[in-house]
Amino acid sequence: MKILLVGFKLSIGNELYMQTLYKHFTENDCQVDICGDSNYVLKHNQGYSVANGGNSKQMILDTINPYNWFKFYKILQNDYDKIFFISSHTLNNIAIVLAKFKGVETISHIHDPIPHSGTKYGWIILLSQKLQSRLTDKIIVYGKKLQEIIHREYSINNNKIYEIKHGVYRDDKELFNKEDKKYISLLGRIDEYKGIDIFLDAIEKLDNKINKDIIFIIGGKGDLTSYEQKIAKLKHRLEIYNYIISNDKFDEILQQSYMLVLPYKDGTQTGNIQVAYYNATPVIVTDVGSIPELVEEGKTGYTIEPNNSKELYESIEKVLAGDYEKMGKNSFEYYKKYLRWKGIIKNLIKIFEDK
Repeated sequence: MKILLVGFKLSIGNELYMQTLYKHFTENDCQVDICGDSNYVLKHNQGYSVANGGNSKQMILDTINPYNWFKFYKILQNDYDKIFFISSHTLNNIAIVLAKFKGVETISHIHDPIPHSGTKYGWIILLSQKLQSRLTDKIIVYGKKLQEIIHREYSINNNKIYEIKHGVYRDDKELFNKEDKKYISLLGRIDEYKGIDIFLDAIEKLDNKINKDIIFIIGGKGDLTSYEQKIAKLKHRLEIYNYIISNDKFDEILQQSYMLVLPYKDGTQTGNIQVAYYNATPVIVTDVGSIPELVEEGKTGYTIEPNNSKELYESIEKVLAGDYEKMGKNSFEYYKKYLRWKGIIKNLIKIFEDK
């Protein structure tokens, strides 16, 4: 099978996604080319460059530039069997029309069927994704709830929507290292919808109720200005890493964490639960999007309602009072069974081949 992977605007997560797909598709005897934005192609010295990536304004400029249409159509002369659009971009719609003209099947991954709060030009992305979902031949999503959202909100027939797991972007391992625990962590890009304020409220409630040696961590790049007062009151309990955390540091923190906390106010899916399970760390998540689908209640973590700091601190207490080591082992077993890309890619190939 000859596949073209397309990402006209790649975030850090989608850059990893592109590299992972390329690696595992080629290991399964597929012939793979990459069409990426100019930043990706320059960084990896790999693939065809179409569009400049960048911010939302640049996305619109890239879409209305006829030279990008010409460059993409020229790439199509390589006679691909499948084209897989891995990220959201308004230029995808023009590219799909060009692919249809060439008679090539298109598959689109819709990461966030409903753009999360704070997304710039979210309404444009939503309209673009709805159009793309109608134009494309198959749709891939990370969860059954997202499948339902696209069916209901986009008015798309269920028979063209396929669900896969979001794998962990790490090398496979069979055993985990047992580490002494000292952290309760919230990790990932800092954004308002991530529920930083809910986490801080829970810490305040827990401060005098739990072991004084336990440290709470907020780690990730983003603006913490609106939380400064709460952070100042809790500085004796908090460690802040306000930068992009390397994979090694991410793993190190999780291996020493009793749990990873993801108190999202809204959203659709995440890649952080997968990394937590890879590091044998249970999770506490909110009931948004398909996120709870990755949690085996009471075994690998707990699911709570969004914007509920009382439920959050009660769940943190539950993990600390229970057998968190067993929950960690359950989490690692979940990773081994469901979250390895070598298994996920085989499911993806079956979807590509499905008539």
